[in-house]
Amino acid sequence: MRLLWLCLGLVACGPTPEAAERFFVESFRPPADQSIRLNEPLALVFSEAPDPLSLTPASLSVLDAQGQAVRGEWTVEGRWARFWPALPKGAELEDGGYQPGEAHRVKVLGFPGIGGIRTRSGRFLDRTYRFPFRVQGLEESEAFLDFSPFGCAPVTLEVLPGQGAGIVREGDPLRLFCGEPLDPRSLHSEDFRIVRLPYAPGPGQPAQELYSEVRAILVRNAHEDRVSANQAAAEIQLLPQTPLVLDSRAEYALEVRADVRLADFSGHSPWPQAVSPSARELYRFRLQPLGAHDRNRVRLDFLDRSRLTSERIPWASGEVAWEVGRLTLWCPRSAGEGGDGDLIWPAPAELIGPQDLHATSAHITSGGSLVGDSDGPWILRSQTRWELAGRLERTGETSTALTPGEWYAAHRGASVQDLIEAAQAQSLPWTVLVAAGDLLLEGEVRSDTPLVLVAAGRVRITGSVFVPPGELYVVGDGGGSVPGQSVQYLPLEFSTPGRNPLQTTLRGALITSVLPSWVLDRYEWESLVVLDDPGRGQVQVSFLPADGPILRERLVNHPRLLPPDSPVRILVELSMPPGGLWDPPVVDRIELSWRGR
Repeated sequence: MRLLWLCLGLVACGPTPEAAERFFVESFRPPADQSIRLNEPLALVFSEAPDPLSLTPASLSVLDAQGQAVRGEWTVEGRWARFWPALPKGAELEDGGYQPGEAHRVKVLGFPGIGGIRTRSGRFLDRTYRFPFRVQGLEESEAFLDFSPFGCAPVTLEVLPGQGAGIVREGDPLRLFCGEPLDPRSLHSEDFRIVRLPYAPGPGQPAQELYSEVRAILVRNAHEDRVSANQAAAEIQLLPQTPLVLDSRAEYALEVRADVRLADFSGHSPWPQAVSPSARELYRFRLQPLGAHDRNRVRLDFLDRSRLTSERIPWASGEVAWEVGRLTLWCPRSAGEGGDGDLIWPAPAELIGPQDLHATSAHITSGGSLVGDSDGPWILRSQTRWELAGRLERTGETSTALTPGEWYAAHRGASVQDLIEAAQAQSLPWTVLVAAGDLLLEGEVRSDTPLVLVAAGRVRITGSVFVPPGELYVVGDGGGSVPGQSVQYLPLEFSTPGRNPLQTTLRGALITSVLPSWVLDRYEWESLVVLDDPGRGQVQVSFLPADGPILRERLVNHPRLLPPDSPVRILVELSMPPGGLWDPPVVDRIELSWRGR
């Protein structure tokens, strides 16, 4: 029943015979004369299934009245594409994807636009479509549409669906979880409080007594259809105004007042019945002690990647290399000598015969292409970033040639340079793209030969790849989902140069997740410790607010320069200039501490 309304008016017949060869948008929801609510998804139906990889922020976008992108998520199922707007978490309802009472529009890029939506067979959308729609104002009707209108999912304390009993870690907030989104306007801090329950009350001592008020924050609010098993749609963090301490004579409980106002989008309470005249619910919880060495501190030892993201930093050559216990830069020998300088292909170009290009950076623009036959290997190297936004195509008969997978099976423990030298010695028709930074495949590769993508930073595939089955190989971190292709990962070594081969500065960057990972109440950052060895390069550690875009002008060099009570993201930048021996910068540890205020 949840998505039944999406089907109304969209039960359409298939394309007519005269339109059978045309790829077009068949219908759009909502109708032009109907406004929608803050959580309603949009729906597009195409005449046939689009290639999911062609649906990018540039080809399919939702814009507000100021032309800014609306926050949310597109999903694709067959011919259907749906947009799920980000749900508001603040009581003013202005921090979600849609803006109340505002006009919005959807832009669907088609022919002749560059990077438009296409089918898996490569046919482009017949034209560009623009669909206006309006979001209802808060005074017009209910703000939300409830897809489960007959009741509210229960709320649990410190328990996610399918997991064990709740434990509250000393110094952490309490967390309430709900299986469906909640109306932010219904959350009020005064509806909750922490009580103390003595094990053996003395004469005249009550069975429970107020311990602390709390501050309630809705930190997550998501469409229930967009969360997986054992995930909550809504999360509330409750910050005790008096710190919880271990007490051998009593236990704690979170009391939900009898007149609590928290509700789902239809106004249903998660607690249908009160447990007592004064309380709707009473959650007893166990306080887990926290070692003194862990208090008020975040320490990154880089023993794993648990707090590191793979978000792309726009101005960096690529992602820094993570090794167990440290961050550093790699510049494998296979990235070349950079003697061909910056290679940019803004228009169609042809390569004849075997190739071995040594670029400082390589870029096939969205209007450019490289086309050639399958005569020998193409080794296209970049000492920084490799961007393929246009098209690369190789054609020719290669059915009898040795494949990279077959070669690796006989050469385990080999390096990327070994693979390249084998391809050149045997004139194997492989296409090998190598980047010392990131390798961005946003366009299209069509090849009758095997394709090997190598990045010392990260391989990021968001475009289309058409190669013989099983002949798409990735060396390094990353990859992507490539419809119709199985990605083979080759664990080849990156051989390190003795001297520094760079002809231009290599800049790597990596950003952490939000730290601390819980919401504190009132605090200020104190000390910052960075253990590093710049080698012959440079190390820069900067800080960003917890949300918002990654822009240079938003960076600060100490978290104290951000607004009070602000969690942060840490940006680590490593750079290596040309010349000298290869002695790259290394970061071993970052440590932050704070104190309450």
